[in-house]
Amino acid sequence: MLHGLDQLESRTTEARVAGVAGVAITAYGFLGRSNCQEPALGDPDFAAKSDAWGRCDRDNIDRMGAFSF
Repeated sequence: MLHGLDQLESRTTEARVAGVAGVAITAYGFLGRSNCQEPALGDPDFAAKSDAWGRCDRDNIDRMGAFSF
């Protein structure tokens, strides 16, 4: 059984590992997002491209939310 200083050192190490893991997961969620291309207003296929752009944005928001929380 750990006592005193040994227990404190163990908890500190666990907290550091959890902190690094949290930062890594959040960074992955941010850096792994898609590059969503906004369609030009004069594009004849604006409606379809606009829908795809909206889905891409929603996917990015969902990804960042999942990996940030």
